This record gives sequence, C-alpha cells and structure tokens, in this order.
Amino acid sequence: MFRRNLLTALLPFVAAACDSQVGRISDSPAQAELAEVEAVLRALPQALEDYDFNRLSDLFDPDLQWIEGGPPVPVEDLLKRFHASEAAQAIVDFGQLRDLKVEVENDFAWGTWLLDAAFTADTDEGLEFLRAVFGTSDLSQRNWSMGFAESAVLRKTDSGWRFVFGHTTPLPDGG
Repeated sequence: MFRRNLLTALLPFVAAACDSQVGRISDSPAQAELAEVEAVLRALPQALEDYDFNRLSDLFDPDLQWIEGGPPVPVEDLLKRFHASEAAQAIVDFGQLRDLKVEVENDFAWGTWLLDAAFTADTDEGLEFLRAVFGTSDLSQRNWSMGFAESAVLRKTDSGWRFVFGHTTPLPDGG
C-alpha cells in the first residue's frame, strides 16, 4: 500500500521530468534557428564597420526596406549611403548588440536590440561627411557617439536568413 501511494505521488514528477526532456530534444531545432538568426543580426554591425559590401549583399534581401527617421529606404539607397561613408573615409565603431531579443516563427524572425556607435574620421572629407550627417558646422568636433534602438524582420531563404525590413531610432543623449 505504501509503495503504491508513493508511486502515485511520484508519478506526476516523473512524467513532468520526461516531458521536459522530450521538450528539450524537440526544441533543439528551434534553438538552432535562434542561434542562426542571432549570428546574422550580430554580423550586420561588423559588415558595416568593415564596409564589407559582399557580406552586406549576403545579409540583405533584394527587397529590403529600412527606416531611419523618414520614409522606408530601399536597399540600393541604403548601400549608396554606405558607399558614400566609405568614400569619405568615415570611421564607425559599433559596440556589441545589447538587450538582443529574437523570435522565430516558421520562415520569419524578428529581432530587437540596442547598439552604441562611435563615429570619427582621419580626413577632412570624412569629417565634413560626418558633420553633414550629424547636422553640425562646429569645425572643432571630430568625434560623435550615439546609441540606437533597432529592430528587424528576417526571412529564411535557401541561402540563409536575410534582412527584409529594418528600423533604427537614435536614442536620446547617446542611449
């Protein structure tokens, strides 16, 4: 009688333990998907810092739209902006993504994060470019820091996860 009562009392705990193990095994593909998406999200700032346009082409869907304080910008215009920054020899140093949150649902993923950036240039052309970007005519200013809140939607393709939509908002007082 005691054994049967003990077994009856322990049965829910044994079943829960088995269910959690089964859940972990079945969740491993979902964890792999999350890791893939996180890797793509983390690759974006590095590709921008390095002006790695081949990598950016791999990350961006041809139909990408990005919003930064105005109407959505198509991928071609976004890349032109990055090329202009490179031509001016502007130097961008992105920190690590902070507060990264990712959700994956079928062939789509959504991520949000915070990002800090420092901007400078070693050339007069680069400083002129950055002064125009930041809207200042102060010739003594040579460095800018800014924080951003960003979000993106990615689509899974045959060649991996790609950005299809992005949004960047500057944070007040550098974030």
